[in-house]
Amino acid sequence: MSSSGPTADWFLRALVWRLQQLAADEFLIIWVDAPPEADVATPFVRLTHAEDRLLIEVSSNTFLDDFCRLTDEDEFALLELGFHPPVGEQQCFWFVGTPAQYAGFAALACCALAEVLDVTDVRTLAYDGGTVPEATTPMLASPVSLLHHAGTLTVWADYDDQGALLITGQDIGGLPGIREYAYVLVIPAAAFPLLRTALDAPSDVDVRTLATAYGPVLAGGGEIAWLDEHGIPYEFTSRIDTGP
Repeated sequence: MSSSGPTADWFLRALVWRLQQLAADEFLIIWVDAPPEADVATPFVRLTHAEDRLLIEVSSNTFLDDFCRLTDEDEFALLELGFHPPVGEQQCFWFVGTPAQYAGFAALACCALAEVLDVTDVRTLAYDGGTVPEATTPMLASPVSLLHHAGTLTVWADYDDQGALLITGQDIGGLPGIREYAYVLVIPAAAFPLLRTALDAPSDVDVRTLATAYGPVLAGGGEIAWLDEHGIPYEFTSRIDTGP
């Protein structure tokens, strides 16, 4: 498996993270071969959070210039992946599901990019997004924010608006009787020297990068236990969804 292809583990996880950040009526477009401002119609994958559902669309030939039109084999491959064909006002190949299916949607998008749109290096992709209909330009989150992944549990590291380090975890389906367990640990910026000292890191290293590099150390045995052991202060909140 290519480390820079659409099915690379880090890209799939980064896309899952980005989907989880979409609010209602927000979307993310992944452009192939051309940036969104280019005056050329190239293939795209669009992921939209529409009220209580997720919608994934792949451009059909209605939108594409002659040099990059889908072949009959491409269209058949999309149907084989589970996409519905364009119909009526829906002029893209499309698939719809619930927001709980983040991982499945990200995997479907990655398969479309790799198997149908022939993307071999995700560094060539461009991104556009925003709210419907007014567009802004949020980009796909850097894979450096992924801290830990094991089974049904994924943990990310990021900063909040106050500069504190956020460690956010989500377990989907891995705990008996619980559909989703999510938690957030907030480590204040004032505690960053303690975190660097505990990991024997230089005083000027970025703590999100540090936390990501030491993900298995921090999260492998439980972040709270590790933070308590090293006397690092934090705030903790969690949420449990038992589902229907």
